[in-house]
Amino acid sequence: MAFEGPPASVHDAEGKPKGWRRRWPMLTLLSAVGIVLFTAGLGWTVWIQMRDFPPDVANPKALAWPLPEIPSAVVIPIGAVTQTDRDALVAGRFGDDLITMLSRVPGLFLISPETSSRFSGGQFRVKSTAEALGVRYLISGTLSRVGEKYRVFLRVIDAFSGEVEWVEDYDADPREIFKVPGIARSKILDAMDVELADDEAARIWARGPSNYDAWVAYAEAVAYRVPDDRQSMSNSLKRLLQAHAADPDWSAAPVEIAWTYLNAARHGWGELNSADVASVVAKGLVFAEMVIRGDPQNPLGPAHKAALLEVGGAVGGDTEQTIAAWRAAARLGPNTFSIQWALSQALIRAGRHGEALPVMEHALRVHPRHPVALTQNLAELQFAAGDPDAAFASLDAVIEKRPAAEAPRLMRIYIHDALGRKAEAATEVRAFLDLHPYFKFAEWSARQARRGRPSRAQWRDVLRAAGIPD
Repeated sequence: MAFEGPPASVHDAEGKPKGWRRRWPMLTLLSAVGIVLFTAGLGWTVWIQMRDFPPDVANPKALAWPLPEIPSAVVIPIGAVTQTDRDALVAGRFGDDLITMLSRVPGLFLISPETSSRFSGGQFRVKSTAEALGVRYLISGTLSRVGEKYRVFLRVIDAFSGEVEWVEDYDADPREIFKVPGIARSKILDAMDVELADDEAARIWARGPSNYDAWVAYAEAVAYRVPDDRQSMSNSLKRLLQAHAADPDWSAAPVEIAWTYLNAARHGWGELNSADVASVVAKGLVFAEMVIRGDPQNPLGPAHKAALLEVGGAVGGDTEQTIAAWRAAARLGPNTFSIQWALSQALIRAGRHGEALPVMEHALRVHPRHPVALTQNLAELQFAAGDPDAAFASLDAVIEKRPAAEAPRLMRIYIHDALGRKAEAATEVRAFLDLHPYFKFAEWSARQARRGRPSRAQWRDVLRAAGIPD
């Protein structure tokens, strides 16, 4: 066995560590400093990213509208990845069918298509969209061509957590694509915790299209029509009649046929397969009744019937019969803006302002991106219902968007004077005339009437007494 000798000393003659042991404290210190700097740099980077690119999550406290007590959602228009005319038509119709189905669910608050259609191409941010519309769930998707088939991608996003609650792809033959919304609807509702009993589901779900040619004819008739153009509407009616003939048990085509006749009657057209307006109304009523019988849960059947009866003069706009018809439609279509708005107008014509106010407020809630002119209507109803403070708040919202608009400023003057606030009215008059030094109420009122807008002639005496030139 070889003798290896005594172990080498780790200290020098003065007793200090030798070699790497002498540098160990410095290495430890530098490592600690490096770790601190790395952690600080990482934290700084994360903070910068969070500041410049915050999580796309909605804040429930930042909603522009109160959150409904029941699950709330918006269907973002389905985007066509392959931008051919036919693919865009199919994607648009697909999204509309999904909205139509979900809008019938009694336990779901759904933003109306008048608002949701303003999101083009499926482009949106979760935070800004949910906060602006006051909803929790966002339903979105895309449609694309994969070989000979369509691929539909659908998802449900919880805007408050940012989590995707449900996502699925569907590959379908082009002639079967119209069946996908009916396949996906139950899964979409489950993702939002909306429960439907079997008997309730059977009652609210309408029979969908069973014929691709009917579905396409219907889509083309609705997508390409121009309501103010007589020839366009005549062409649309022909396509709708073709769709109805191809699939007579599907209620969607009769709904639009009834509306086409209603639109023609309102324009005074008698050329749509009829000799006069009375015949147009009669034909429209036939299809409205067809919807009521064949699809009793469809709110547009009784809605179109009520509107046709009003246009035809069969009932007055302020009768109990008209209001009852609109109420029946409103119960079936709580998420349908046009029906809720029409009911509020029928109640206003009857002088029932207190009843009309919550209906109008609900109509504007399901259509949160409504035109500012509708907020002006809300202010007038709030004042008529005895709530001037709410009316002032609504008028301020209008003025914020349109600072030089005459109607909201004139109404502020009118309310102040009507409440006996002469000093406030005088201040408002001076501010108004600074903005509109050549204003004449009679000329403005006549111009409003020519444009089909309310003339506000009932304000004339009060405004003239307050100092507004006539």
